Amino acid sequence: MFCRVGDDKWTKESYDTDQGNGIAAFVDAISFEGNIYGLNGAGNLRLIEVYPHLLQIGSMKASVPNWSEWKKQQLVESHGDLFLVQRTLVGKSMFSLQVFLMDFSERRWIEVVNLGDLVFCLSDNYSFGLLGRELGIRGNSVYFKEDDDDDDLYVFRLDQQSLYSMNQETASVCILSNGFTSVLLRVTDDSRKNEEIISSEEEEDFKGTKEVKIAKSIPTGRDYIQNPLLMFSDGDQKDVYKFYDPIYDVTYYMNDNDLSECQIRFSKDGWLLVSEDLWSIFFYEPFTMTRIQLPDLLLDYRFDGISFSAAPTSSNWVIFGLCCIFSDFITAFYIRSGDEDWTFVTLFPNEKEFISSCGNPVFYGDSFYCLGQDGSLGIFKLTETDYSWCICRELSSPRFFSNTYRAFLVPSKEELFSVFMSHMGNSIQVFKWDAFEMNWEKLDSNILKKQKLFISQTSTLVITTVEEEIMNNTLFFPIFNNTGDNVFYSFESGKYRTLGVDFSDDLYDTKEFLSATWILPLFMM
Repeated sequence: MFCRVGDDKWTKESYDTDQGNGIAAFVDAISFEGNIYGLNGAGNLRLIEVYPHLLQIGSMKASVPNWSEWKKQQLVESHGDLFLVQRTLVGKSMFSLQVFLMDFSERRWIEVVNLGDLVFCLSDNYSFGLLGRELGIRGNSVYFKEDDDDDDLYVFRLDQQSLYSMNQETASVCILSNGFTSVLLRVTDDSRKNEEIISSEEEEDFKGTKEVKIAKSIPTGRDYIQNPLLMFSDGDQKDVYKFYDPIYDVTYYMNDNDLSECQIRFSKDGWLLVSEDLWSIFFYEPFTMTRIQLPDLLLDYRFDGISFSAAPTSSNWVIFGLCCIFSDFITAFYIRSGDEDWTFVTLFPNEKEFISSCGNPVFYGDSFYCLGQDGSLGIFKLTETDYSWCICRELSSPRFFSNTYRAFLVPSKEELFSVFMSHMGNSIQVFKWDAFEMNWEKLDSNILKKQKLFISQTSTLVITTVEEEIMNNTLFFPIFNNTGDNVFYSFESGKYRTLGVDFSDDLYDTKEFLSATWILPLFMM
């Protein structure tokens, strides 16, 4: 429906989607440089022209990169440019955020990795951009609230790939109203530890009073590194990576130009799986800076999850990726050692839908295991000549699982665990896979007294000790509080903690590094 200045009523105009898949209805619209643009549910940008008693919709032939039915897109006009923000969501949990700029000369979206001083404010009614320096807040950020959540405010920083979560009642904010929506701004910026960047340049905004152990390089030897390290990039210096030891609260630094403009997708056995540009993908061992290039992907990178079975130094490794573009079927890609190209397969297009939980698959036993949003478990097994795919649906875990939960699979050599977290981590449940019963067995805290669990969106692992040790019975995250302390969960106390201190019952006022990965150095294995 449309109404022009001077009209005394609304005019209804039928819109033929010409799609036949029920997803072409508009999900967002915006006025830009005198024109109205709409984004439909298939990820296509449309030019909407209004004439007297006529509404005409034309295609811009500009499709959203990496589009899927499970991603949310919002248009933003800012300082003479048209942007699109795309978020991967499962309930209230966000797994990724990308920003694209419309190039009208070529009619295509170009990914933007740095917004400079721009700050985007997203709303279902209206989204807009501002200059951070004019408001006294940090630029290169996206502020948003979820559809049905009036209490929570989120800030995503593109340079860190980090998500800061806070409760509106406790945040220090001012209200900016534009007549359509209210957006919370001027959030007190997170303070950070007094850290020294080991590089040729100083980063001035590292301010704080808390002392932290710093090492210029990572020592090589079992006597030095005994725990998984959290690897992540913090700030604009993309070639500087932190390696954080959560047990001893030590941070190591490494300059690595090979990972500039790259994205870490998975980690296992001391190796990373890394994507570069749209089609390039490779193995990488960061401690020796060894790179093993793989054949280019068949399509641009759009996996909901990807993993590998063994290090590339083995003779029988397999990489397996899952892609859920539509709800009625999924596609899978795999490549084995010695293959010259990727293999593409479609899994059960005529069966009941399987929707990935957006966590990476894991290799356990002789198969890849994938966790669904409804708690179901997909099992992909590859043989020399064929593959099989089965889904375990009647599980005990779904009653703990809803759209507000995040879920992770955590493999060890002997066992497969699953971790279910409620919104903002208000509750955590851990299960162990019973391969005989094909079901989950709920665990209590006493069973985990010889384990440490480490989870992130890119990697999960478990460390099992012979005897009970300090810091066992604990779940570690790539999450830090306002003072820069790593936050972990104690199953014994049922609370989130920092070293030596109970922190909170939930994860409000914390920052998660969404691209961080846990890695075990090769010399530990």
